[in-house]
Amino acid sequence: MNSDLLNPAFLILSGIRAQKGSDVNFTKVLRNILPWQQVEDIEFYDTNKTKLAYCHTSNCKREAIGATFWNRLRVKRGSLLLIRIGEGDDQRQITVKVYLNDNSVRFYTFNILVVNGSQGS
Repeated sequence: MNSDLLNPAFLILSGIRAQKGSDVNFTKVLRNILPWQQVEDIEFYDTNKTKLAYCHTSNCKREAIGATFWNRLRVKRGSLLLIRIGEGDDQRQITVKVYLNDNSVRFYTFNILVVNGSQGS
């Protein structure tokens, strides 16, 4: 694996606010921040540099992960989702490596910020 994966110089940090009990659609989040027509491939990693999923634009495939938490990763209609957000997901990090069709690579780290109904979304 590329040693730059978790190098802060290559990462853009972003928070994903998610209401407890809801799902987070990582593909949708990325569609909102990337020039989607230029995206070729996307890889998702946990903080231990374990590959969680691979997507070719909107065609995602979850990797075989044994940890209970990552069993909540789902592919639905080609998108990668983390289902049933709970309080234990607060501050959880996902690193994303995005390959663009101009041969450039972008790195993002998403922090999940869990909110309850009274805090808004």
